[in-house]
Amino acid sequence: MKYKIEDKPKSQKEIEVTILPEDIKKHLEKAVHKLSSEIKIKGFRPGKAPLEMVKDIVGEEKVWQEACYEAINETYLEIIKKETFDIISAPKLEIIKMKANEPLVYKALVSVVPEVVLPDYKKKAKEVLIEKKEIKVEVEEVNKAIDSIRSSRAKAVRVSRAAKNGDEVVISFQGKIDGIAQEGLKREKMPIILGETKLIKDFEDAIIGAKEGEKKNFILKMPFTEGGHKDVEFNLEIIAVNERELPEANDEFSKSLGDFSGIDDMKKKIKEGIKLEKEDKENKRIRVRIIEEISKDTSVDVPQILIDKVTENMLHEFKNQFTQNGESFNDYLAKSEKTEEQIKKAWENQAEKRIITSLILLEIAKKENIEVTEEELEEQVTSYLDRTNEKDIDLNQLRSHLKEIIQNEKVFKMLESL
Repeated sequence: MKYKIEDKPKSQKEIEVTILPEDIKKHLEKAVHKLSSEIKIKGFRPGKAPLEMVKDIVGEEKVWQEACYEAINETYLEIIKKETFDIISAPKLEIIKMKANEPLVYKALVSVVPEVVLPDYKKKAKEVLIEKKEIKVEVEEVNKAIDSIRSSRAKAVRVSRAAKNGDEVVISFQGKIDGIAQEGLKREKMPIILGETKLIKDFEDAIIGAKEGEKKNFILKMPFTEGGHKDVEFNLEIIAVNERELPEANDEFSKSLGDFSGIDDMKKKIKEGIKLEKEDKENKRIRVRIIEEISKDTSVDVPQILIDKVTENMLHEFKNQFTQNGESFNDYLAKSEKTEEQIKKAWENQAEKRIITSLILLEIAKKENIEVTEEELEEQVTSYLDRTNEKDIDLNQLRSHLKEIIQNEKVFKMLESL
């Protein structure tokens, strides 16, 4: 057997193999056994007929072809065991030459784990870390958080005056397009807080100044399709106007909310919480920037098979969102006038970026000898299973996923410590 390997685009390798006739003949007995097992030959048990008799029945060429396929299986496995690249796809076989008693020539095209050539990733990380912002929490931020809590615990007192910003107003309305009532534009006794509930401004303007029991008709131009608007006629009734009384931000209020010694303690802990949230957001931003900078000078040719796999997973997650929300994915396809293939095609660049990020982190982990211990992995697996109620979970897949998460976290911490 002789073979040569040629690199192809998208991290593919083409293996061209030549097998001499004498090496193929070694497989004739196995080929005869297989063929004679598939046909009935009088006087012989399945698989026991002699070579010449099988040749007479199915033809010499057929026997030779079967021997060639046996030789292909054997030589292909022998080659991939010998070579150092990691194959991630089934081979695409192409028979170049297959003729009885002559050399067999075939090609096998396979996708492999791509080679990742990294830049000076430590230098890149250091340059990005200089950008990291100092986290500060202003007094206004704490006060805003407290005001939000006060607002959520406000008491509503019914009033007979005209509605103004800050009031809770209970409304019923029906929207019509071209005189036809729209089910999606109908609400009964819906409470809103003027100035805080996210409604179209002109809609809220129609409510401000109105009193309980008042009915109003008005027309608004609303966006419906991309770049398109329609006139919508609204029939609105004010069911109630409630003035909201907010509790005073004092020690008594703070103690009623939880384990706070007083309002100052509450402010301190809210400030700490806001700071942690902002630090987490900034850390995530920095990690994205580190990967972006490393990616710019990383050489990697992502196999199409990996892109296809990731876009398929993305589509699966997308479909699940519709199921969880009680909606129909097929309805979405009909409304958007798209096919599944078109959606996956649009996601290919995003999928490729995900793959490159994973490959970069994996390559850095190899270079820095960053590993995940069995104890670390088991702790995370146990924790995941304890907090979820998933059934029929693939433990091998879960372990692989969690191992990647732990390893990536270690890589980022290493880069952030430079």
